Amino acid sequence: MKKRRTVLPIFLALCALLMFSCQKAEEGGIAEETREKNWRDSIEYEGSFYVSDSIKYLYAVKKGKITLWDDSKDGSVKQELSYDSTADDVADRLERLDENGDGYTDLRLIYDESENCVRYNLWVWDIKNSRYSLCSNYKNIENPEKGTEPGTIIGTFYSEDFGTLKKTFTFNSTCGIDQTASEVLDRDALAEKIGAGLGLDALRLSDNTVTVDKLKCALYIASGDGGDTAYLVCSDESKWYADVGCTGEYRAVNGDGEGNYSLSERAAENS
Repeated sequence: MKKRRTVLPIFLALCALLMFSCQKAEEGGIAEETREKNWRDSIEYEGSFYVSDSIKYLYAVKKGKITLWDDSKDGSVKQELSYDSTADDVADRLERLDENGDGYTDLRLIYDESENCVRYNLWVWDIKNSRYSLCSNYKNIENPEKGTEPGTIIGTFYSEDFGTLKKTFTFNSTCGIDQTASEVLDRDALAEKIGAGLGLDALRLSDNTVTVDKLKCALYIASGDGGDTAYLVCSDESKWYADVGCTGEYRAVNGDGEGNYSLSERAAENS
């Protein structure tokens, strides 16, 4: 009987200790959960996104600055990104997308826009340094869209005088972007328009090319009753030059935005 009396108090003590431990663990869990909720309640943020499967950020867009918080237990500010924009509704236009095709979320925000042109600020995820890096050249690309090849962007540049230009850009390994190709759309029709504005008739495309101002150019030849009367040339960047009279001197073609064309006074370098 004495052994039974000794075991009972020990059993009761163990039960009490177990209940105390569970209570403390529950209180600790509640405290931890409350702390996690508290830091989020103490900041003004607009939403969240996943950089990757394992990285989640909260974000806020204020005038001239994007703030990013690490959605972990400490809630520290991870980065502040400065930007320029002429848009009034910039705070509502932060895009989260994989623009360079590396599998990580990039950030794009309106830079400026007009009737035929829109440009953006872009930050791409720097995998090596685990942070966002500004892709500075991206905001010079007009009307950017993803290309058919991975990691490429197609920019469409409109000009009243010199037509539509399609440029291809490729992201590089340093979070930048480089132009890799350019094409003038409907170049033959544009040559006819510019030729008419300069008084050049009967243009035909030659199989030959010429180099003007260090630019390789397609060659159009204007003809008259006495033979060739002028040369009109165009680079892949839609830079136009004309040699009226076939003298060997090319001059840059200028437009006034209303369909009128003229030649510059300075002769271009040609070979």
